[in-house]
This record gives sequence, C-alpha cells and structure tokens, in this order.
Amino acid sequence: MAAIIIMLFPSIGAADELEALFEQMPPVVQAMIGEEFDLSTAAGYLDIRMFASIGPIIFLVYAIGRGNAAIAGEESRGTMDLLLSNPVHRWRIVVESGLAIIAGLTLIGLALWIGLIIGGAILNVEFDIIRAGQASLMSALLGAVFGALTLLIGALTGNSGRSIGITAAVAIATFFLHSLAPLIDWLEPYRILSPFYYSTGHSVMLNGFNAEYAVVMSAIAVGVTVLAVLAFQRRDVQV
Repeated sequence: MAAIIIMLFPSIGAADELEALFEQMPPVVQAMIGEEFDLSTAAGYLDIRMFASIGPIIFLVYAIGRGNAAIAGEESRGTMDLLLSNPVHRWRIVVESGLAIIAGLTLIGLALWIGLIIGGAILNVEFDIIRAGQASLMSALLGAVFGALTLLIGALTGNSGRSIGITAAVAIATFFLHSLAPLIDWLEPYRILSPFYYSTGHSVMLNGFNAEYAVVMSAIAVGVTVLAVLAFQRRDVQV
C-alpha cells in the first residue's frame, strides 16, 4: 500500500489547482486536512496522504485491537483465569503485552517505510527517506500511546467493549482537539494534551524530526503502561 501511494505521486498533475481549492475550503475543513498543504513535492504529498491520514489509522487500529485482546479480550473470552493459574506475575502479562504491541508497531512501521522506498525507487520519486522513516516512527509512537491506553482501560474494567470504546472515543476527541484548536482561541492552550499534536502536528516530512516530541510520546506510553500494571495488580479478575 505504501509503495502504491508514493507511486501515485507523479500522476498528480494539478497540484496548483488542488492547493487553490484547499485555500477556498472553510477553515474547519482545512484544519481537518492539515495545517500545511503542499502537493507540489513528494514530501508534502506524503505528509498529507500518508502520515496525516492513512498511516495513523493503520497504527491505531492495530494497537487498539492488540491492546484490547491482551487483557480485556482474555477476560471477555473467559481465558484469563487459565493464564493466571500459571506461575506468572500479573505485571508480566501487562508489560509483555505492551512489548508485543511495540514489536507489532515496529514491524508495521518498517513495512511502511520500506514500501515507500521501493515505490519511490521504481518511479524515481525523490524524497528524504530518513524523514520518511522518522515520520513512520512518530506514527508508531502514536499507536503505542493508544495501545497503552487500551491496556489501561482493560486492566481497570476487564471489559472488551469498554476497552475499545473508551480508547476510540479518546482518540477521536484528541484528534478533534488537535485539529480545531488553531481555530478556537480557548482551545489552543489545551492542544498539547493531544497525542496527535506531537505525532502529526509537526509535519516531519516538511519540517524534520522533533526528538522532544518523540520523547514525550514515549514517556506517555510508558507512564500509561505503568498505570495499567498498577490497576491490574489490584483488581479482581472476572472469571
């Protein structure tokens, strides 16, 4: 999919017209698409087409689904008691589930990055492959944050529906917070509370990698996972 997306870039022959159309759109629509709209370069195209839309969705769907299956899914299926009957500490279940999510996100990120490189090489589309890798990393970190949140909700409730539903609701709410904050003065100070602000707001393909944002995302994921460990240690498991 990544290879196909980058291979479609040379077929965009009306970049100026599309950018003019973007300028005529209502501010709310512009905010939803992205603050920086540039289809004249492969970097701008990837920023809009991949890393501000399709990429985050892929990582979020995987991370939320995998995070739900780890604890809430086990309890909903009635298999958690069998798992805990083994000589294994509860903290290991949460931590190793989190590491499994990270491993999966890493593989997805590598596949996305390699796909872009292969597609670009086939049609000789020039873009900064290092920045593409860094943008893939930020998307993976976004998935890690919401994967950890799914683990936390599952550890607190043991309910699969709540685990997915609450995490998805938080993802949607924080996406709108990030997108609409520039248009609403009183929301602007709270934009930093959205993981999307750190993951996609900086536009890595256009502006380069922001190590501080990557550290913030990593710290959030680790912190939420620690809370999940504490919650699961203290709760009676449903059987």
